[in-house]
Amino acid sequence: MEKNSGAENAGCGVTSIITFGVFIFLIIIDFAGYGVPWWVYLITLIVLFYFLSKEEAFKKEAIKKELATKGIDVAKLFYGGKYLTGHHSMDQPIEGIHFYIDNEYLKLFNVHKKLVGSIQLSTIKNITIEDKTTIQSRVGIKRLLLVGIFAFALKKKEKLDLLYLIIEYDREGFTNEVVFEFEGKSVIGFANESKNKIQNAVINFRKEKPKDIQNIADIVESVKDYKENETNDYTFDLTGVHIASRKTYILNNCEIGDEVELIPEPTNEYDSNAIIVKHNNKTIGYVPTVETSEIKPMISNNYFAVITFIDDFDGFLEVSITIEEK
Repeated sequence: MEKNSGAENAGCGVTSIITFGVFIFLIIIDFAGYGVPWWVYLITLIVLFYFLSKEEAFKKEAIKKELATKGIDVAKLFYGGKYLTGHHSMDQPIEGIHFYIDNEYLKLFNVHKKLVGSIQLSTIKNITIEDKTTIQSRVGIKRLLLVGIFAFALKKKEKLDLLYLIIEYDREGFTNEVVFEFEGKSVIGFANESKNKIQNAVINFRKEKPKDIQNIADIVESVKDYKENETNDYTFDLTGVHIASRKTYILNNCEIGDEVELIPEPTNEYDSNAIIVKHNNKTIGYVPTVETSEIKPMISNNYFAVITFIDDFDGFLEVSITIEEK
């Protein structure tokens, strides 16, 4: 059935191009002095619009099937406005965000239904809706909204309804504030719907996953059977895992619990403080530049480090490493 749908979609695309070509040809011969009845134009346009609509329907169905293979029910996606700032792995604003909630994550999809980021439900600590006046009381966000392209955008939207959904979550001792902008006549409805759905998901998660959830420290101790009074550990996300050769190696050879080695790389041409991460003598990534100052003292002593998280969803690979001083 999927092959037939793909063939029909391709057929509609070719037919649309041919029909459009016929329409252009009719215009040319009409200008050349050959009379073309008005009803010929009308029929050609009707046929063109018919096949264009069919092509669009096939594209939506293809996206729906693709997401279904990954366990995503398109019907459960809900509108999240425009992403502005705050997520640890999303650097640029993104229009047309849609949220999806599974057992452990709030996932963010773009307008093409491609995964662009995620937030663990267990880390979400607060969700609020604010208007332009109250959001400017937040120093970091105020700076974003009042300079550059965002200042220009706000001036153009002063007469429009604007609300901001802010999701606060913890990550390695830091609090991130992720901001989504909603605008238009239905702004209150969309913003409240998103807030309520995410809030209910977090509440249900906490009920289903009580305080005895196995945390990263538990994973480390179970892997190494490490039984000492108190340990000093640190977790970070690998950078550079998107490189094709590394990604292939990680997905085929690495598992949660595997031990890794952290090696300073003072000869690195881009950063003399760089720290490379190896698995069985194979490079799988680097320590993020902003975290090398924290990790460098730890690896100067006796330590062990293990992989504590691997997730590859829709080509978006995340790998976490936990290092612990012995």
